[in-house]
Amino acid sequence: MNKKIGLLTLPLWNNYGGILQCYALKKSVEKLGYEVFVIDMQKSPQSKLDIFSTHLKNLIKRQMKNRDKLNLSQTDSFRKAVSVNTRDFVENELKPLIGPVYCDSDIHGITSKLDGVIVGSDQVWRPDYAPSWSHYFLNFLGNDKIRVAYAASFGKDHCSLTSEQSNITVNALSKFNGISVREDSGVKIVKDQFGFDCQQVLDPTLLLDKAYYIDLARKYNTKESEGNLFTYILDHNELSNLVIKNVTQHFGLEAFEVNCEIPKVNFDRNKMHEHIYPNISQWIQAFIDADFIIADSFHGCVFAIIFNKPFIAIGNVQRGLTRFDSLLKTFGLESRLVLSFDDVTEDVLDYEFDWESINKKRDVLIKNSIEFLNTALSSEIINE
Repeated sequence: MNKKIGLLTLPLWNNYGGILQCYALKKSVEKLGYEVFVIDMQKSPQSKLDIFSTHLKNLIKRQMKNRDKLNLSQTDSFRKAVSVNTRDFVENELKPLIGPVYCDSDIHGITSKLDGVIVGSDQVWRPDYAPSWSHYFLNFLGNDKIRVAYAASFGKDHCSLTSEQSNITVNALSKFNGISVREDSGVKIVKDQFGFDCQQVLDPTLLLDKAYYIDLARKYNTKESEGNLFTYILDHNELSNLVIKNVTQHFGLEAFEVNCEIPKVNFDRNKMHEHIYPNISQWIQAFIDADFIIADSFHGCVFAIIFNKPFIAIGNVQRGLTRFDSLLKTFGLESRLVLSFDDVTEDVLDYEFDWESINKKRDVLIKNSIEFLNTALSSEIINE
């Protein structure tokens, strides 16, 4: 009988890269002969006080005749509404799901039928991103379970913890059968801060050939993109607008997006359709159709590499540069990172990508990453 392995990652709602890395890791582990279950971790439901506060603010706005500008964008109901397409993908392509599991709940029982759990990938070890952070060190598992970290990310080049959190982390990591991280800085953090050796591996999305993603787009009869310059920008600003304008003019391309605008405070209920995330297959189709890509997203850059498309990475300082630096350094593409408009030179625009060399490097790293997974999952359980 095949061993049953659970995957634990960040909540899967509307993050294209987060959802696809889980999809790719699931496929990769299944190819090794395991039965895989995705643990559907979710943020705790809003409290009655939070809901009351939101309704009170909306009541005041109605009295002020601002009826259509309601503060709904941070509510559970809004998140569910805008995530209808992406959650549909999760529930169809990542099944069987275990859960939903709320982050403050006791999750010991849900893993009783599993032989082990892989935590990762994505920023699962970034305290300000991961709800119920200690869960992501698998401290809820019994001593008879396999524990593996695959391409876990701290998101930054440092990890600030209290002494209590550090002790919990060291104790938890001592029970792991295999520890791997996504960024080179993560190797240093695990070694210097917690005292364990670990391996740098590829983001799961890079483990699959682009044919997997093309098949996904075809499966959903995805329409062709409405342009040939794919701009995947999470945080629009003056720099991103200038870069897009420059690239558009330089190459004579037509820019298009596959994303939606999520209001920070106010939500116009008459424009609900503008806030629904497009299908994940449409996001994949964008990489298939694009002649050039501009992204301030880690996974936007990853998929440009997967599809061998020329790209510019706009450094997203707010979300952290460590992930970009590590990814680009891995493939010798440091010149693709733009931090100011002065970085957008003729040499950057006309850069010749050596895709043959990049793909060969990726093949070696895929082999090493799969070997790590295979060894960790087949190793003896550590009881301490």
